[in-house]
Amino acid sequence: MLLEGRHPAATLDGLDLFAASLEGAYCATVVCAIFDREDAVVTYARAGHPPPLVVNAAGTMWLEHGGAPLAVTNRQIRKNATVQLSGDDVIILYSDGLIERRGETLDDGFDRLACAATELFGSAVQPFADGLIKRLLPEHATDDVVLVVKKLTIIGPPSDRHLTAI
Repeated sequence: MLLEGRHPAATLDGLDLFAASLEGAYCATVVCAIFDREDAVVTYARAGHPPPLVVNAAGTMWLEHGGAPLAVTNRQIRKNATVQLSGDDVIILYSDGLIERRGETLDDGFDRLACAATELFGSAVQPFADGLIKRLLPEHATDDVVLVVKKLTIIGPPSDRHLTAI
């Protein structure tokens, strides 16, 4: 759908229709993001998925804009959000298996991820990702874990960061 030119929210609309027709896909979660290196912007939409994390020398920022999981309702209006990035920003997208632990709140897992990302900031992408897995993945993990670490090499001039929902 992205290759057809759809933006992230429209892609999630298509996935909503697909999930509604597929047994076992009710409440599936997803985040869809497009990175524009020239304008240093990420455009994203979330459907119930844990929020991506942006980390830089100044700290961390959660990309929290989002909506309900897939196939929960046919009337959901999905919207894109955009974030202006800086030259040193690292974006982390992950599945819940990386942060969830029995007997803990999700906030504990989010805090653990933010702390680890802050400590690893400045590493090259591969050691950064390996460090997150080493610090966050329990020894006997049984949940599936997906991790994407992206450092955006900016082509255009940097500008102030802002978050806009469209």
